[in-house]
Amino acid sequence: MPDAEERLALATCAFVAGCILLAPREWVSAGIALALAAALFAWHLRLRARASSAGRAGERGRS
Repeated sequence: MPDAEERLALATCAFVAGCILLAPREWVSAGIALALAAALFAWHLRLRARASSAGRAGERGRS
């Protein structure tokens, strides 16, 4: 599974691809790329939140 930095880079690349596709008015392809970017960013945020909550739970166990 990709780490947080790789997931964010993947979402960013998909967003940039969508923006580039908007220039020649490739609306359908741009929409798909931007939807993919949104899904990847949501996936990144969900996994980051899960990792931070697991880290906080581990800190509580050590105290």
